Amino acid sequence: MLSSPPLGRLLLDAGVLTQEALDEVLAAQRADKRRLGELLVERGVATPLQLAQLLSRQLSCPWISLAHLEVPPDVVALLPADVAIERHAVPVYLRARKDKRVLYVATDDPTDEVSLAYCAAAAGIPVRAMIAVTSEVRAALARLYGAPEPEATAGAESDSGAAPATPRRSLAPKRASSAPDGPASAATIDDDDLEEVLDPPPREARAPTLLTLNVSDAFGRECDDAAKRLGARLVNGSIQRAAELVAEHRPCAIIVNDNVYAFDRAGLNRLALEHESHLVVWREDVDSRQLEPLLAGAIDRWGRTSYEKGAILDGRYEMMRDLGESPYGTLWEVRNVRTARRSVLALALRTPDEEEIVAAIRRTHRALARIAHPGAPALHDAGITELGDPYVVLEPIDGRTLDGLLAARGRLLPAEACAVALQLAEVLAAAHGMGVVHNDVAGAKVLVGRDGYGVERVRLVGWDRATVSGRETLDPSGDIAAVASCLFACLAGRIPSDDEPIADAGVPDPVAEMVARALRRPGAAAIDTMVDLADAIARVEPRARERMHLLEASVAKRNVSLPPKAPSGATAAAEPAGERRHPRGAYRTPVRIEVPGKGLVDGKSEDISVGGLLVVAKGDIEAGTTVTIRFALPLDGKVIAEAAIVKWSRTAQEGGAAGLRAIGVELVSPSPETLRQVDKYVSLMGEA
Repeated sequence: MLSSPPLGRLLLDAGVLTQEALDEVLAAQRADKRRLGELLVERGVATPLQLAQLLSRQLSCPWISLAHLEVPPDVVALLPADVAIERHAVPVYLRARKDKRVLYVATDDPTDEVSLAYCAAAAGIPVRAMIAVTSEVRAALARLYGAPEPEATAGAESDSGAAPATPRRSLAPKRASSAPDGPASAATIDDDDLEEVLDPPPREARAPTLLTLNVSDAFGRECDDAAKRLGARLVNGSIQRAAELVAEHRPCAIIVNDNVYAFDRAGLNRLALEHESHLVVWREDVDSRQLEPLLAGAIDRWGRTSYEKGAILDGRYEMMRDLGESPYGTLWEVRNVRTARRSVLALALRTPDEEEIVAAIRRTHRALARIAHPGAPALHDAGITELGDPYVVLEPIDGRTLDGLLAARGRLLPAEACAVALQLAEVLAAAHGMGVVHNDVAGAKVLVGRDGYGVERVRLVGWDRATVSGRETLDPSGDIAAVASCLFACLAGRIPSDDEPIADAGVPDPVAEMVARALRRPGAAAIDTMVDLADAIARVEPRARERMHLLEASVAKRNVSLPPKAPSGATAAAEPAGERRHPRGAYRTPVRIEVPGKGLVDGKSEDISVGGLLVVAKGDIEAGTTVTIRFALPLDGKVIAEAAIVKWSRTAQEGGAAGLRAIGVELVSPSPETLRQVDKYVSLMGEA
């Protein structure tokens, strides 16, 4: 394990104290043997929480609150009481992956590598540090091991007393309020009722460092030019001083040529792995234009080091599966380490160029805090990560997107189309009643999934553009028009063009008139509220309240929702005529399809079975093409690659469903682990 700069050195580098002040504190420490952090707090240099946050930023080390953390007994037993108390370390989490186990311990000084080494030796497994404030470490040691808890000194500064700008972690309403009956109602929550968790104080930006070892002068200049364009700092050194330079500068990338790499392959690999740096091995005959993208990727990875699969975020959420980018920022499937409940976590990386992502997280937070309706995702939690990035935790929702359904099927029957639109209108009516406008209703944000009773229901996601206002100033017209556009797309297979006569697209007359009113077409009496639109849908199509069968597995039930044969120029329903060979489960995850000799097609899966996946993407692949498909397994989130064959690739019609295509991919010979995880997932989440 590479050594970290001692606490005193970090405080000097950060400008928190002078060398003279540090020497004075160190002299006092030698006299009374107390921990350096305690003496710094006693002398008013910083509060414990400020010290913890400083160390977290400087070392890219997770910060954890122990105040309400419940540590499993088997984890406590890994560290003997005498070692935990003497070394001031609290075991908090055991990370097990195949044959590798790592114990995370909370300490107020993660630079004390002697203590960490003692803990690793006592536990018999590697140890990684997390940062906690001193008082919480002492209280946890008293609670878990019976260590004596010191009495509070009169007038002593609290852990948070001098840090008014420190972010608070709770998003729960400050006061509880009862909600009136009915699915469209929710507790009245004003913005002032919410803890402001998404506005942490500005943090000092850390410039990424690139380290070159024994490179030529010409290549060194290329690296220096690339570093300047990327806003990074370049350090040149020799292979003989590699370990020393890495410990001193903590680079995000180590750059060597292939000759140097051949000289000490094992040592460089180990050095990069231990420091979590990206190792760039360069060949002089490679086009230099490829250098900057490589370094940019390393810098991006460095900025996201704490947000990788398996990491523990905010001491509570284990990051399980990367769900890809979104307007929120980064989406992850996470598991609460205390309750084992899985959720979706939307994370915004706070960089100067991405403040809009932070705003999207804030809008999602404020909107969903007001809404209580089965058609909207529940807001589970929100907070700030150890590195100061805001996040929200949402209810996980599985299902097929409306865009994906239309790409595969072409169109829906009027009853099914109106059922989708009616449920969509009802959740938006509830939101409008609470002063929330969605502002981004589209087929990609509309999911059809099953509730706990197996009934198909519509869920509306993507609240990152929502606005919250008073009911008297609310403007619902945009949402009303968007629902009408979705209804039109369900019946015509495409969104309506401007001023197009609705009936000319084959939409039934009663529905066409209603859609024209919702779109505010000339000569049509406008529909002014979402409640009025829901009532109008129910009147023109009474069957809209009947049960939908868009996800049914059997041919008999599935064919209920299929429209008649598509007209010339349109593609017929994408589903095979016979019974499905394997049960499926709704499963949305980023997918990359590699087509030999042609390139890549990126998309998202809609469902999965042991036989293959249904993928929605904008690229076209001919049926019969042999491909490689990459996706994350549903249980552990590991990204795998499998050989596959494209069985079919269809779209509704030209210009339909946002230009998306539904692609049926059959796995050729999936690995036993792939089969095991998919089979278990479908048995838990799949179709009956």
